[in-house]
Amino acid sequence: MKRHNLLAAMLAVTVVLAAFAPLGAAGASATDADDGLSLAVSSEGVVTVTANESPVENATVVVSTDETESYAGTGEYLTDADGAVELPEPDEATTVTITASTDDDAVELETTLAASDDADESTNGSIDVNQSDGVAVTVTYNESPVENVTVNVSVDGDGSYADAGEYETDEKGTITLDRPAESVDVTFTATVDGETLETTATLEPADDVDDADDGPFGALVSAFVSEQRDEVDGPLGSIVSSFVVENNPGNSSDHTGPPEHAGPSDDEAESDDEDDTGDGPPDHAGSSNGGDGDDESGNGNGGGPPDHAGPP
Repeated sequence: MKRHNLLAAMLAVTVVLAAFAPLGAAGASATDADDGLSLAVSSEGVVTVTANESPVENATVVVSTDETESYAGTGEYLTDADGAVELPEPDEATTVTITASTDDDAVELETTLAASDDADESTNGSIDVNQSDGVAVTVTYNESPVENVTVNVSVDGDGSYADAGEYETDEKGTITLDRPAESVDVTFTATVDGETLETTATLEPADDVDDADDGPFGALVSAFVSEQRDEVDGPLGSIVSSFVVENNPGNSSDHTGPPEHAGPSDDEAESDDEDDTGDGPPDHAGSSNGGDGDDESGNGNGGGPPDHAGPP
């Protein structure tokens, strides 16, 4: 029995040495010549375990690295009905040791898993959603807009959106959509040079955006208050009040000036001044010219006692 185990161990070492090679287009493989258990790793990182050219289900696959390597796919796996295990692609080229075993046999190989290009490719393209004026969706690739690319617009969950469907970008790489009737999560997908770009955005109805447009003055006031706090030690109430009155965009000169019950306007007052000859006594007080006539006739100037007072 010990002789058999020793022979198996020697065969395993032989398999490892034969299989030690970088993972290329054809992948890497190893076979235990004693029992026909085979282990293969494809260029996509798929591990396949077979015995006598038949897939081995529930074979144990252990993936490990040495102390200088780091790989998220290390651990223990069980093969599926096809005798396969799909390993995650590493962020950078990583050398791993893969061991496949059954109750009766084991086989091992060491290979290098190629780095994933997904992270680099994902930075090449993007889908941007702008809601400042309607809904504008722009597809860029290598920092340039992509014309004539199909953009799929779909709704997540139970929501609905009237503009869901497929659209083709213009020369600016953009499609223009209407706002939804209510807030909804929408997914935008496009494929450029074989790369699938996708983003999800919450589209807001027009009313919500219009209401948001009323906010900048509030932000202006907040900024003013913050600035004054740094410069003024005392109360800010009167300062802020004056600022609001002077800068509120809702104020209009059309309704400035005194209310109607406060008397005529300046224009009306000027017109009245032109008609009046002065600030003399009221009409019932008599005419100053009439008083002068009395002086000339010897009847006095109206400054003496009344007629019914009798002689002095």
